[in-house]
Amino acid sequence: MTVAEELANRRNCRYKLAGVLVAVDGVGEPVPVAHTHWNEHSKLIVTLQDGRDLAPERCHLRSFWPVACCRPGRWNPWNRRPK
Repeated sequence: MTVAEELANRRNCRYKLAGVLVAVDGVGEPVPVAHTHWNEHSKLIVTLQDGRDLAPERCHLRSFWPVACCRPGRWNPWNRRPK
């Protein structure tokens, strides 16, 4: 499973991704994630500890990514709780 696929399951919450092992394009030795950031085009970039910046679609998870509490989604007229 790639980081991008798991992000979709987590509503784009990337909390606690630092330190998780990923394999670039699913091959080679796993490398820990250093951090993530958004680029100027609002695309997520995963920075590995070896300095490479990659798209989350290229990073295949090779270790457990802890489930963390992320902020809940924003309320809007379509998902508001009934009163």
